[in-house]
Amino acid sequence: MGNLPLTAKQSKALDKIKKFIKKNGYSPTNREVAELIGTKSTGSVNDLLGRMENKGYLKRGKNWRGLKIK
Repeated sequence: MGNLPLTAKQSKALDKIKKFIKKNGYSPTNREVAELIGTKSTGSVNDLLGRMENKGYLKRGKNWRGLKIK
């Protein structure tokens, strides 16, 4: 699937994830993404990341730090 447009919330989350990876050298866990975007719900993060993956902006791996930005 090609890259569909991100919502404003998805775009902000992607930017924060990219900054986290650049600063730390590894991808954030779902809990760390939750902290980055200001929520406590890892379920909401899982949903958000799933939608972003379906749109083609990232790929989730099988381990906790498995996010890959496309």
